[in-house]
Amino acid sequence: MKVLIIEDTESKARSVQDVISHGRSGVDTHFEFADDLSSAIRASVSTAFDLIILDIMLPYIKGGEAVTGAGLELLRQFRSLDGKNKNSVIVGLSAYPEEMTSAKDSFDKFGVILLEYDEAHRWKQTVARITDDVISRDRQDDPLDFLIVVALPEEKSGYEQTSLSIGNQSIREGLNVTFVDLHLDVPRRGAIVLQRQMGLIPATFDTATAIAAFRPKVVCMSGICAGMADKSELGQLILPSPTWEYQAGKWAQDDFLIAPHQVQIRPATKVIAEQVFARTCFEELERDLPLSVPRPKLREIPVVAPGATGSAVVASSEKLDHIVKQHRKLAVIDMEVHGVYSAVHENAVYVPHYFAIKCVVDHADSAKGDDLHAYGSIVSARMTIQLLSALFSAGA
Repeated sequence: MKVLIIEDTESKARSVQDVISHGRSGVDTHFEFADDLSSAIRASVSTAFDLIILDIMLPYIKGGEAVTGAGLELLRQFRSLDGKNKNSVIVGLSAYPEEMTSAKDSFDKFGVILLEYDEAHRWKQTVARITDDVISRDRQDDPLDFLIVVALPEEKSGYEQTSLSIGNQSIREGLNVTFVDLHLDVPRRGAIVLQRQMGLIPATFDTATAIAAFRPKVVCMSGICAGMADKSELGQLILPSPTWEYQAGKWAQDDFLIAPHQVQIRPATKVIAEQVFARTCFEELERDLPLSVPRPKLREIPVVAPGATGSAVVASSEKLDHIVKQHRKLAVIDMEVHGVYSAVHENAVYVPHYFAIKCVVDHADSAKGDDLHAYGSIVSARMTIQLLSALFSAGA
């Protein structure tokens, strides 16, 4: 395991090294140290590191004054498409909470966990866990280009109607995994992970487990969902963003006070998705569908729109009204997407792209039915393959 510790205070650098080394005498670990931006860049240009610990305030040159913004400049360098460390696990560390607050959004964008270097040493446990994750990742021999997460067997079956080559089925880390191949100019290998059961928590846990096992470049989900009648049409494909858990919050007297944690797809993913959606050909999406599969009455172009996730099926207009109040542009609700997004967003392993394609099959009311389930499973799978192909063509 190759580790780069970027820290301008020697005692802190050695403390981090001790945490990473402690109890891991059987692991061959090579450490490099940098105490300014210039030396960190030189190290990252020549070596691909498995783990990078980064002080978010650094001097630009040796002996200089530590400044805000140096850490972010390094991240841009590390995550560049041609950088050796674009997929490295990176942890930001700072003794200044106010600096962490101002840097959080930028560091989130680059998939970096921020930790406070505090006197209570709470950071040590997290760094130790991340180190174990990196070691486990390095011992795996199955890196994949993409992961597709589905909650239902019929959603998985939708991929039998796509250009994917379906391979062997296996159990990895307790997951139900089917290996697949996407035939592009540069072939891409992936896997479909069928959740152990429906719901937000299984989606979060299974996605996090799969990321640790396979270190994919893209994580996605497809399948069916409920839509808002005034924001979507039956049969329409929606890419939810932002997403949140509509059950997060507390009840106060007779009212529910929501406390949502919203997660959005990455800006680069959104741009490519919108380009793909603008070129949608419904004849291609519906080509050779079995005659027994009902179609929707209307055809609407896919869109990126807000989506909320909860652990229960909603089939009540009254319950739906409560959820709609949380966001005036809410388009869809489902039981898994926010869990998948959160698992990627909070993961120590950086995943460049993640998204979900969901097909609206009902409007979450008493008229809820399953007529469009097969259609939704197939066309959402086909659109997922189109977006995956576009992402890989763009350099994912």
